[in-house]
Amino acid sequence: EKMNWFHNFSYNMSIRTRFLIVLIPLVALALAACGGVGAWYIYSSVDQTLELSLTETTSLISRNVTSYKENDLRLAEGTARWIAAMSASDVTQHVLDLSAAGNGFMKVVLLDREGISSTGQDYSQRDFFTEIKGQTRQKGYASPVEFDAAFGRHIIAFSVPLVRKSGFEGAVVCIEDADELSELMGDVTIGRNGAAFIVDNNKTCIASTLKEFRYVSMRELNALIQQHPVYAGFADLMQRMSEGGSDYLSYDNTRGGRIVAYAPIAETPGWSVAISVTLDEFFAPAKKAMLMTALLALLFLALSVCVIYAIVQYHVTRTKE
Repeated sequence: EKMNWFHNFSYNMSIRTRFLIVLIPLVALALAACGGVGAWYIYSSVDQTLELSLTETTSLISRNVTSYKENDLRLAEGTARWIAAMSASDVTQHVLDLSAAGNGFMKVVLLDREGISSTGQDYSQRDFFTEIKGQTRQKGYASPVEFDAAFGRHIIAFSVPLVRKSGFEGAVVCIEDADELSELMGDVTIGRNGAAFIVDNNKTCIASTLKEFRYVSMRELNALIQQHPVYAGFADLMQRMSEGGSDYLSYDNTRGGRIVAYAPIAETPGWSVAISVTLDEFFAPAKKAMLMTALLALLFLALSVCVIYAIVQYHVTRTKE
């Protein structure tokens, strides 16, 4: 009886209905297959574009940081030559302050042969003095980023030997606010939720477009992980960056899933730069493209049904005639 019911149902079915039942699923499957291939292609292209974009932006920031360092070293060397051309009695604090303001430094400090400043502060054990002590070439040295209690903030020191006819007479130290590095990275567009970091070989984030990560050391980060395990991904990133390699990976933090590229910065004391973007933000264009593809597929399916129906109707009418 069931077979008779199906036989009667199919027998009484019109020709156009039979065509539609057979062809519509075929068209739908074809559209689904095309959509699947399109989705794979779009996401693969976006992934490759992301990797290329991250790599290019990382290189751009590296070049900017290197140029910034070289430019400030040249300014420090020029300041040292200008001071060396003056007599010792003419080099007053007012002259040093004018020099700092004219070259964009936070402060210019003059040290004697023993590393003592004109205000009596002892810098004899600081690397920006020990690295150039006794040298007779006016070639500058850029210190790592470090916190200076005298200035109450993190600084970068550009020091140059002070050389006169009598030889080495001390050092000219040009002090720069380390926040300049973070501001320098902020000039590079990394999307609405992008971020950039610079990590030194001591596993400290010395610059970041996100203020909460500036000057955070690995020790502080590990303590933070005890309360917020989500920061473990960033700790792993800092570890990799401090080792001086380059790579492309993803990790999670409080802002969601992120993808990041990192690489060492040339001619710096062990610095590496990384940039990251949220996965949602970067894949948003791909998701929008997939939505448009799905809408077009539905529109094409509806159009196909109409065309098929019209063709079948035409042949049925011809047959009846």
